[in-house]
Amino acid sequence: MEIREPVWIPVSDNVRLSTRLWLPESLPAPVVLEYIPYRTRDLYRAADNFWGAQLAANGIAYARVDVRGTGDSDGVITDEYTDIEIDDGIKVIDWLAGQPWSNGRVGMRGISWGAINALYVAARQPAHLQAIMAIAGTDNRYTDDAHFIGDCVAHTGFQWGTLFKTVMAAPPDPEISGERWSETWQDRLDATPEILGNWLQRYRDPAAWDPLETSNIRTPTYLVAGWQDTYSNPTWRLFHTLDVPRKCIIGAWGHTYPYFAPQGLSWIEEEAAWWKHWLTDEQTGVMSAPFLNVFIPDVTASEAKSKPQHGRWVALPQRTPSAFSTWHFSDAALTTKRGSAPDSVISGEHIVGQTKPEWLDRPPLEQSYDDGLSLTFDSEPLQEPFELLGNPQVHLRLKADRPDATIAVRLTELTPEGHSWLISYGVQRLEDDTGDFIRVTIDLAATAHRFSPGNSLRIAVSQSLWPLIWPAPERFTLTLDTDECRLDLPPLPSGAYDYPPPSTVHSRNAQSFDAYTIVPADASGQLTLEHHEPESPLTTDTGITVTRSSEQSSSIIQTHPNSGHWSQTTSVSWQRADWHVEVSAGYDLTSEAHHFKIREWLRAKNSDAVVYEQDITNIVSR
Repeated sequence: MEIREPVWIPVSDNVRLSTRLWLPESLPAPVVLEYIPYRTRDLYRAADNFWGAQLAANGIAYARVDVRGTGDSDGVITDEYTDIEIDDGIKVIDWLAGQPWSNGRVGMRGISWGAINALYVAARQPAHLQAIMAIAGTDNRYTDDAHFIGDCVAHTGFQWGTLFKTVMAAPPDPEISGERWSETWQDRLDATPEILGNWLQRYRDPAAWDPLETSNIRTPTYLVAGWQDTYSNPTWRLFHTLDVPRKCIIGAWGHTYPYFAPQGLSWIEEEAAWWKHWLTDEQTGVMSAPFLNVFIPDVTASEAKSKPQHGRWVALPQRTPSAFSTWHFSDAALTTKRGSAPDSVISGEHIVGQTKPEWLDRPPLEQSYDDGLSLTFDSEPLQEPFELLGNPQVHLRLKADRPDATIAVRLTELTPEGHSWLISYGVQRLEDDTGDFIRVTIDLAATAHRFSPGNSLRIAVSQSLWPLIWPAPERFTLTLDTDECRLDLPPLPSGAYDYPPPSTVHSRNAQSFDAYTIVPADASGQLTLEHHEPESPLTTDTGITVTRSSEQSSSIIQTHPNSGHWSQTTSVSWQRADWHVEVSAGYDLTSEAHHFKIREWLRAKNSDAVVYEQDITNIVSR
């Protein structure tokens, strides 16, 4: 194996992209590209070293490229997945295919940003791109990529946006860039936009988020996710919408590669088989296995805590859906037969959501605290097990007495001891402002679960989930026409059969559950939730020590929707010998009935000297 670093790939406008290459012993070889903004010199270096060595050992070259304006690449970055970024990616593929050590066939892989880039590049149909592997990717960045949830302003967009700002403003490595490193860094700082304000102005404009045209993808695609990862929802949707040779595996892990998951898979065998099949025409058998392989857990990850989830792996011979199992709302009950019940009213006197405060990180708590503040409908204890696979749907007939109301629905499994474990959820902003009854269908997030006999189904309905989403502009009351409300559950299709995953299941160190607790409101009715991520240094084989930390706070006063306040400060520093630089970014968000007020700031230091400051306040209409 040979490692080349840095390799410069020219793209346009005198811009070169910084690249690390792992070449196998036998050449020419196919090459797999991972194309992300996460710094080959430090942040992702250990993972790059692992995958580069693994792929090269299997006869596959690996190219890790930092996107324009990140790591040691030239240029600046001002947003996610821009046209110029995708154009650069296509030019990188052409360059890789044209190298004398390449067999001319390229694949793309990656998790999260890397997966999304692979999907968007594939939609452009570059000639040399022969296959992709999208791990925890999405086809809809508005609804399913850390920005907005159910047409509501989401906390995760500000959490991620603050971190992303430190990515945009990060310096190159002087060992690579030489004396021009500080000039390049200054260019990046000057170009870093008020990204949170820009994103907030695109609220209510889904088209501005460039939804993926999945019909344009003609590239064989391997979709991978874990049920503990929010990106399992778009992964499930992509599996059903893509019309290409494809495979899909969804396991018991969170937002990580299957290999690194506590209850994951050895994986490299499966990945190598995929690339060899599509990039070398070797008959590895990867396409003769079932094209859908999923884990059906018996208990939620929150219930299992640090122990492995019990369950079984199943395969499906086809994607034909089964008929829904329908449950009707009744007077505080879920029943299989439609009954008669009075309207149900939700007045919004409580703050609901502490048991599900995060979109991506930190698993949910046991739900009974929030259930007690919500309108709940419970089934009788199940007599037989019920295996769920897909998107539960909640169909409601309701009215709100104010415009721009919001609604949140949670599906839980209720044990005889009274424990309530979150299975899936959905939130939605209600656009109708007539005050009349309307029909709303809420697709809960795709999931898999086996409900045990003796346990019950529960639907919990609330006006919002705080701090997951920002509350409605005004206090409002929701009225449900209970007789016209129902839950549709997609059962595991009858054709499913037990099937072990393609790679060996392994158990690594148990997942670390970031503890948090329910916080009571103070005497004034104010609820404040804080989250502290202490400094966490990481030193790589380049001698750079990267240290990150973050402070977050969310507060609100009960019954006062415009008393909300979100804030965050995230800092990242890089140090080697006498080189020590730091970037800090932060924001404060508040609202009035008709607008948001967003203040965001950026500060950079070289040693102890402040070399850049940005502090901008925007007023954004709601």
